[in-house]
Amino acid sequence: MKPFKPRSTGQHTPVRGRTGLADALFSATQQRVLALVYGSVASHSDTAHSDIDLLLVSDALTLEQVYTVLTPVEQQLGRRVSPTLYGVAHRKIEAVERVG
Repeated sequence: MKPFKPRSTGQHTPVRGRTGLADALFSATQQRVLALVYGSVASHSDTAHSDIDLLLVSDALTLEQVYTVLTPVEQQLGRRVSPTLYGVAHRKIEAVERVG
């Protein structure tokens, strides 16, 4: 598969396909990480200047590891990635509160 190359002109630079993010996160922890893209990229309303909002759920990752992993991905995509990291326990507590 060809590496993603962002366009340098135009209003919209799509972020689609394989970016290497999942592989990089897995190599940082050797564990699976739930990673969800949300915001303008997820709704396909992003522009060339939009950041990529990324929700991560993992007990194995630290924010320091996340930023280390994201730096080369940001350079490859030509976009800033804005991560939010939650632990698995936090997500379970939040889910129970929503149900109860």
